[in-house]
Amino acid sequence: MNRSIKVVPFFVLASIFAASCPARAKMIIFQCGTSFTVDLTNNTVNDQPALINPTAIDWQLKPGPTDDTGVVDYHIDRTTAILTEKFTYHLPNGSTQSDDPTTYRCTVDSANSGHSGAIRSLRRRGQAEGAAQ
Repeated sequence: MNRSIKVVPFFVLASIFAASCPARAKMIIFQCGTSFTVDLTNNTVNDQPALINPTAIDWQLKPGPTDDTGVVDYHIDRTTAILTEKFTYHLPNGSTQSDDPTTYRCTVDSANSGHSGAIRSLRRRGQAEGAAQ
């Protein structure tokens, strides 16, 4: 019985400590002429749903009901730090028309550490931190 009395306070303290520590989202900010904030925890880019893997980030911007009928597809190659942007227009006759893709060179900032640099150095730093943990 003496042992169970010591165990209960430990679990209570552990629960309080865990609840008091806010979850930290892992964020990457891509500067590609304009800024894109990638939330690796929630799989979003500027609060839009995204497909994120170690080598690429893909997402779409769709128009609201009163906007034009264009859709913008974005792709960031995480190994080269190249953003590709492609517009697709849905025409009144039901067909679609796409512009040639436009590419941009990006730089990367980590919102968590304040460090900036090329994407390759960010990936190396992230891999080294993961190995250390």
